[in-house]
Amino acid sequence: MIWGKKISYSDFFHQSLIDAVSRLQDDYDACLQTERNLQSGHVNQRFIHSRTMLAKNKQAYLMRQVRLKDVGIRK
Repeated sequence: MIWGKKISYSDFFHQSLIDAVSRLQDDYDACLQTERNLQSGHVNQRFIHSRTMLAKNKQAYLMRQVRLKDVGIRK
């Protein structure tokens, strides 16, 4: 007797298999949603922002190097 009702072992294992496949499907759906989120504009905007900040930092570094060379300091 399982869960208060009499069922055969084959029914029990069949139901266990269905439950396991259902959990796998849920995990797969969650992975697909995560992938969609990563490809969405919101995440892309953050990526573009970080690349923009990197470019600004690189530009600031290069301008600093130019100023140091103008003053006569080499690094």
